[in-house]
Amino acid sequence: MEGENEWILQCNITNDSERDTEYTIYVSVDNAARKDSAVIAPGQTYTYIQHIYPENLDEGKITFTLYEEGKTEPVEQTTYYVNNY
Repeated sequence: MEGENEWILQCNITNDSERDTEYTIYVSVDNAARKDSAVIAPGQTYTYIQHIYPENLDEGKITFTLYEEGKTEPVEQTTYYVNNY
């Protein structure tokens, strides 16, 4: 989402399994990577939010990758391109 002076990356992660599951989130902003994780209870949803500010952008390439515990392939991987203000 584009804000007044920033972009906001938001992803709702829902655990459809019958056990607590850990998810690992990688966000790369112009190749500067950040890693987060969350353990989500069965049937629950976790909202991941990251603010991205223009001063942290060169190319404006943002890649979001989500892994589920025990899986080698990402559950989701998306790349966005934004313009610097």
